[in-house]
Amino acid sequence: MIELPGQFQRWRELHNLTQSQAAERLGVSKRSIATYESTGPIPKTVALACEAITNEAQEVFEKLLKTQHPKLGENVLVLPFTIHRAAPYAEVVGINLTPEVQEWAHENDITTRFSMRTVITPEMRRREIAVMTFDSTEQAVYFKLRWC
Repeated sequence: MIELPGQFQRWRELHNLTQSQAAERLGVSKRSIATYESTGPIPKTVALACEAITNEAQEVFEKLLKTQHPKLGENVLVLPFTIHRAAPYAEVVGINLTPEVQEWAHENDITTRFSMRTVITPEMRRREIAVMTFDSTEQAVYFKLRWC
């Protein structure tokens, strides 16, 4: 949940939104967006709307990924943040995993593969998305349910 000004700004940037675009999507003024990013506080309704937009984007990217990269299979998780291609795998996994998931992955020797994939959006824009692929549906589901 977005609670701090820095988190809100990072959310907006990860979704490639200008302050004006974020204001329009969230139904608030551009001035409110500037306030959220500089001093806060971020209202709970705005934080929940941000979460809904993130989930919507993830679902769109998962559908695009499955149609444009079918060889990845069904056990794929689109990561909910932007990652640079040069980021090492350990850094990527360590960013948002709860201690419970890290312990589970280590104890069960979970085999995941991290990759960056390019998809073409309905607006014909190229987007780089970070993807984790698992060996089994069970592993993917468990991982997704306990992410963060």
